[in-house]
Parts: sequence; C-alpha cells; structure tokens
Amino acid sequence: MYLFINNLSNQGINLAIFNSPRNIKWRKAGFKKNHRENILFELDKFLKINKVKLKSSKGIIVVNGPGSFAGIRTALTLTNILSAVLNIPAVGVNANKEMDSRRLLRKGIKTILKTKTIKSVQPFYGRDPNIYCKKLKISGDSAIRDF
Repeated sequence: MYLFINNLSNQGINLAIFNSPRNIKWRKAGFKKNHRENILFELDKFLKINKVKLKSSKGIIVVNGPGSFAGIRTALTLTNILSAVLNIPAVGVNANKEMDSRRLLRKGIKTILKTKTIKSVQPFYGRDPNIYCKKLKISGDSAIRDF
C-alpha cells in the first residue's frame, strides 16, 4: 500500500491509499480549527476505516509546496519520520495553483514507483523567505536602530 498526503489544499487535508493506480481510496478532511495540526489524527482515522496498518506501507507521496509554512513543515515532518521509521521511500510533489490532489497523486505515482532509496523530502516554498527585523526605539533616546 502507498500513502498520499496533501496538507496544503484549499479544501483541507486530502489523504489517499492505493495498491495500484486503479484502486485509490480517498479521504478529505475539511477545515477545522488547527486542521493542519490534526493530520496525524485524520491519517489514523482513515487507516482504521480502511482496515490498513501503517507498517504495510511501501512508500509515501507528499505535497511539499508551495503553500503555508506550517502546512509544509507539518506534512514533511510526518512524512520524513514515517519514511525513516518504516524504512520506506518518500517523494515530494510540487503543487501548481491549477493542480488538484488527483493530478498531484498521478504525478507522484510515476516518481514513487521508480524510487528505491530513502531520502528525506525537502520543502518547496515557492519564494524567498519573508524575514525582516523590527526597529527598536532605544529608551530615552530618539535614535532608532535596526535590530
């Protein structure tokens, strides 16, 4: 069984399991408070409903960006841990705005079936980091210093 995780969809969390590209089972978990942090709960629930054990996984496909920083970080942390613990390959697929989960899964299937080595999936943020420093007022002085 292979596992697909899309934590970056505008509709919520999309999960899929499949043994072959013709036999895919889907689960869509809509938006809830902190839905990106509930990915582990949703995955466990999905596997129990389908009576599948996580240790029977042969590989993982994950959407690795672009998207929210927290969503990417959560999905890739889960994927990389499962890949290492279960000793299975994992691959990341980059999402374009027009790509839905079904297209992303088809894109990932082509890659995961060829992958034999176990490497961590790297994030794809899609842009440079938006990091800046706030300006601080130094007490009692009107001088402003970049911090």
